[in-house]
Amino acid sequence: MSDRVGLIGISVRAAAEALGPKVIERVWDLYCDWDTEQAAPNRCDRLSLAGIVNSLTAPNRKPMAWLTTGGLDLEPAVLAALQTHPNRLLGLSLDSVRYCKNPAQWCDKLRHAGLAILPIEYRALCPPGHWHLKRNWPQSAPTWFWQQHGDGTLGSAIFLAQGSGVELVGCSRLFVRPDWRYQGNAADRSWPNEEAKKTLLRIATVLAEDIQPRGLFGIDFMLGQQLWPLEINPRPTASVEVLAELHRRNLFQEHVRACWPTAGGFATNDRAADLHLSKTSEVRLSAKRIVYNSEQEFSITDDRFQQFQQCSTFQPIAHPIKTFASGTFRLADLPHPGTIVPPREPICSILYHLPAITAEPVPTVEEIWTELAALEDHLLH
Repeated sequence: MSDRVGLIGISVRAAAEALGPKVIERVWDLYCDWDTEQAAPNRCDRLSLAGIVNSLTAPNRKPMAWLTTGGLDLEPAVLAALQTHPNRLLGLSLDSVRYCKNPAQWCDKLRHAGLAILPIEYRALCPPGHWHLKRNWPQSAPTWFWQQHGDGTLGSAIFLAQGSGVELVGCSRLFVRPDWRYQGNAADRSWPNEEAKKTLLRIATVLAEDIQPRGLFGIDFMLGQQLWPLEINPRPTASVEVLAELHRRNLFQEHVRACWPTAGGFATNDRAADLHLSKTSEVRLSAKRIVYNSEQEFSITDDRFQQFQQCSTFQPIAHPIKTFASGTFRLADLPHPGTIVPPREPICSILYHLPAITAEPVPTVEEIWTELAALEDHLLH
């Protein structure tokens, strides 16, 4: 098959499992975890930004369509190389990424449309009150900005742009650690409320006038007394995997089709679907929790790897951890045996789903998150 895809990002395991080896030509991944290589055997390389640029601009390079995940939003040299002929970037253009990562532009656009935004400030010292320091587009001045804190529940929305329309695929609760490192998502169909969903779709529609989106993109937001957009993510985000499970859709394949309508050979890959979706026909709640290392190094011994590998397909949570008998989980993003995980770095991920039909009381998202924290502690000890 001539229409093949390359994957680039901090972690592309979910995309690799969703697309399958028949359509993946090459993978550049920061971790090259065990299950990433299982999904794309003999084509995984460690992510090197300089190596990517050199390879993509080499005179004898082959035409390639590239799908990016996290970690490249603020790397203009890589993004420019990804869309230099004969390459095809499956996603937003470099100009659109620049727009999304420069909040002064999209905040003004939303403000003029009558939508709420949190104040931003460009200054060396933190303004009075509670603010968060964030990176700006690297070719802008200054390269950092302050965004005022908002009180409420963190969320992540995923949109699919194809043709002339933008669809809100779904939303998930977004969880962070006390130091604001990303820890995961949990999604059910009841959150957020319909008014919040309408606001999110209006935000995406207003921004679409300028960014001309194609495929999947995301908006992180805070939902309190009103809804504030926090960040525009010009690519498939980590929450895509959770929403694909909840809605039983192969969203990465839909992304490729939306960005590359003329490509062939992207029928559902049975092996990929078996790997990345549970067997349940309907799912009530889907979640992903990142397992982080503590302040000490963590060694992936052969015994520990075998323990993790045994949990690499969906299965019930075993006693004594299990509180909700109908939920199942799998471990993903598994480091290879012999890996030394540095302090505070991710070890693996826990993927969880709760079936739609269960005779037991339905747990809340908070209860599920507590359950997964207990499972994480059990796995590490």
